[in-house]
Amino acid sequence: MMEEKQVVIGESDACIKLTQNTISYHGMISGKERAAFTTALAESYSKLGIPVFISDTNNALTGLVHLDQQRKPPIEFWDFTGQSGHPVRATISSMGALILSRLLDLNETQSNILGTIFRISDEKQLLLIDLLDLRSMLQYVGEHGKEFTLTYGHISKQSIGSIIRNIFAFEDKMGKDFFGEPELALYDLLRHDENGHGYINLLQAKKIVSQSDYYGNLMLWLLSDFFETLPLNKEDALPKMVFFIQDAQLLFQGVSPSLFQKIMAVIQAIRSKGIIIMFELPEASDLPKLLKDRIDFQIVAENQCAIYTCCPKQGHSYQQTIPLSSLNSKMEPIRPEELQEILFQSPLRPKYCCPENSFSAFEQLKQQETEIHKEKPLTFHQKFSDEKEIVKNHSRQSLLEKAATAVFTTIGREVARSLTRGILDSLKK
Repeated sequence: MMEEKQVVIGESDACIKLTQNTISYHGMISGKERAAFTTALAESYSKLGIPVFISDTNNALTGLVHLDQQRKPPIEFWDFTGQSGHPVRATISSMGALILSRLLDLNETQSNILGTIFRISDEKQLLLIDLLDLRSMLQYVGEHGKEFTLTYGHISKQSIGSIIRNIFAFEDKMGKDFFGEPELALYDLLRHDENGHGYINLLQAKKIVSQSDYYGNLMLWLLSDFFETLPLNKEDALPKMVFFIQDAQLLFQGVSPSLFQKIMAVIQAIRSKGIIIMFELPEASDLPKLLKDRIDFQIVAENQCAIYTCCPKQGHSYQQTIPLSSLNSKMEPIRPEELQEILFQSPLRPKYCCPENSFSAFEQLKQQETEIHKEKPLTFHQKFSDEKEIVKNHSRQSLLEKAATAVFTTIGREVARSLTRGILDSLKK
């Protein structure tokens, strides 16, 4: 009989042991000393061969790189801005209308129009990759509104103008590079090193968490993307990944009761895909009670002492108490030059370092306009031309060649996205 896998936290004479059954359920860490437990848990999961993803809102876990060679786990750094890690990018299409509406702070009318824009782009196979594509599509629908009225109803130019203004406001806060390609490939977060240890993926989120609405919605996007992308996990198998969401209370900030229920459904169902969520937050009471009642194990770290409670909702809870001093989690944060060296040596750097300029809605609409008005000066997209006219040195494909390539790559991927977006966009405000 095979020995059961365990996650061990702390020293041998003062430790907590999580059985394989327990670690296959969602958990919660709260209290002032919660970072110590997050660090210890991440190390232990990694050694067990389970990759870890942590949204590090204080950049407090970067010191993991300074652990001695015997303890040091494999680490990758990620960043929504691309400044302190590999860029985490998304396409407009994969984000979906619901979460994008929340990111852009749209009202109900504007959100409905954005949903219509997505449907029109799907029907016309116009690929929405970045914000320039979205602005181009909005302007196109605004200029050709009459031909869509009988199918979709009246689309107000004033509302379209408001959406475009909100896009510019988003760019001012987040920059223009978050939406685009290469998009984050989730399987790059599920890697192992040559010793079979799972990678610890640190998302440097200190800057983005100050924009709490953005942070919560981006965490929801990541969860939904995992749910949509990954196959079902085998029964009794170890988790594929443990996802630590720091400041998890922001995930539920400002959501309606109906949206909360949909988020709950994703959180419950994602376990079947092998994704375990660790909700990390200042106080246990910060987590909605309906969700906390369904958490299978809880760790409360306060006053140099931690209380571990197992499976309270299953009626056989028990507690263990350990001193936090047994975790030995004091670490010096990474220095900027160390971080840059790690990023430079990462095998993922060539894949993510440079943005790609795919043949998408902006180019497609521009090409259509050129073919229709060959003898007329361009009037459509003219004010956007400078933004996407940069031809990359490594790409000398003609427009026709780019289109052919897109048929086999981007179109195939984005058409598939249009089918799975229904999972996300069934979430209502």
